[in-house]
Amino acid sequence: MTDLLTPPFFDLLIVLSLALGALLAGRRFLRDLRKPPPADAPAWTRETQRGRAEDHA
Repeated sequence: MTDLLTPPFFDLLIVLSLALGALLAGRRFLRDLRKPPPADAPAWTRETQRGRAEDHA
């Protein structure tokens, strides 16, 4: 059982866990970007969704 956790295998586990974490963080970031701002958000957040707020008033 001690032969299983060799230094190259341990390095592989570290790299895989970092890659999985980066993938999950990227998916969450993109999902947060696509979500519309809440109703009580500042005006500048609504401007980023549809252009300038003055243009759509």
